[in-house]
Amino acid sequence: MTTRPPILTVTSRHRSRARGFTLVELVTIIVILAVLAAVAFPRFINLTEGAERGAVVALAGAVQTAQQTSFMEMLVKSAGNPYLDAPSRLMIDDFVQCDGAPLRVMDRGANPARQLALADIRQTLLLDPAQGPICDRLPDRIQFTSKSGRTITISNGTNTITWSASPPY
Repeated sequence: MTTRPPILTVTSRHRSRARGFTLVELVTIIVILAVLAAVAFPRFINLTEGAERGAVVALAGAVQTAQQTSFMEMLVKSAGNPYLDAPSRLMIDDFVQCDGAPLRVMDRGANPARQLALADIRQTLLLDPAQGPICDRLPDRIQFTSKSGRTITISNGTNTITWSASPPY
């Protein structure tokens, strides 16, 4: 027995519209992306501020290390100098090179040699890398504006190097 093909073929109307997405599907995707962006953006901002704060802490630590190294160098070069009773007696200007040039090492006699150059931080930390010297006019302070717009001050405290940010992190 042979079967005859059906006389009328039933086709679904939906097959002709099977391409693309419906408006509901597109709106759902847009809402999901908006929620993800709303959650991810603040976290990204906090990461950049945390990284900048970490860079400032590292810079203050490098200044402290340079101060200690300069103090030890001066103790070796000039034994018996009553001026050298503590590292905090050294001015930041004595051991930090604040201009945009790489570290220039030169023998300064009994004075400490420069131990730290701030040229390397200009691109990563400063708001305007082309700005002038980042050392304040006082020889005991480094002050600059960071990429986040904060005024960072690194100064010589009583027993240690201190730093502050305005506004705070």
